[in-house]
Amino acid sequence: MKLPVIEPDSEDINSPLLNIQQAAEMLGVSKNTIRRWCRIGILECIRINARGDRRFSCESLQKILIPKRTGRPKGTKTKL
Repeated sequence: MKLPVIEPDSEDINSPLLNIQQAAEMLGVSKNTIRRWCRIGILECIRINARGDRRFSCESLQKILIPKRTGRPKGTKTKL
C-alpha cells in the first residue's frame, strides 16, 4: 500500500514538525504507543515521503496532553 505524501499548508510551514521520537519524549510514552494512537485516531500525524514517516505538529501533541490539576482534590474539606 502506497501512502500519499502530504505537502504542508503555508501556515504549517511556520510551525515545526516533530518526528516520532521527539513526540514520544514530549508525551512521555513509547514510539509504539505513538504509532498505536495514530492508528486508532487519538493522535493526528502527517505522513511524509515514500516511507510514510510520521511527523507531528506541536499543536496536535498539546491537544492530548493531560492538564495538571491544581488545588485540592474534589470532595476534600479544609480543616479549620
